[in-house]
Amino acid sequence: MTAVSAESQFYEYANQLAGSASSVHHRWSEDRLTISFRKINDEGFDIEVSYDPISKELEIQTDRGCHDHFHAEKFESFPAALACVFGLVRDLLSRNMRIEETQANGKPRKWELQANINGKWVTESTTGLFIWNVFGSKSMAKYSNDALPPRERCHDA
Repeated sequence: MTAVSAESQFYEYANQLAGSASSVHHRWSEDRLTISFRKINDEGFDIEVSYDPISKELEIQTDRGCHDHFHAEKFESFPAALACVFGLVRDLLSRNMRIEETQANGKPRKWELQANINGKWVTESTTGLFIWNVFGSKSMAKYSNDALPPRERCHDA
């Protein structure tokens, strides 16, 4: 029995998510190490997931400023890393997660990745600029995708 490469596992796992619904619009890079999921409308955001076989790092990047990195070696196995990363991507493609963008003078300066847990929006991570116009007028925008239906969340009793 031959071992399946991490690159092949990444491709297969991502393809399962991409093929899960006709509303999931995606595109692969030529080397099949990056998959891009396109937003359906302007209320959403694009998501790009990449795997770097040298650093063994998985990366999620959005066109709205949110991003995260996952070192595959910190997981029990590579399939466990893929399950975590693509579970997050699955939620990002639904209304269970959103990006709340804070703007100063109409320019984005901070992004909060939020999850809907029991009807309440909870911030899971924050990304922001170090330098921004403190005196500019503040505004906020919220973005969420609707390509997949929300998953049921499991909670300890």
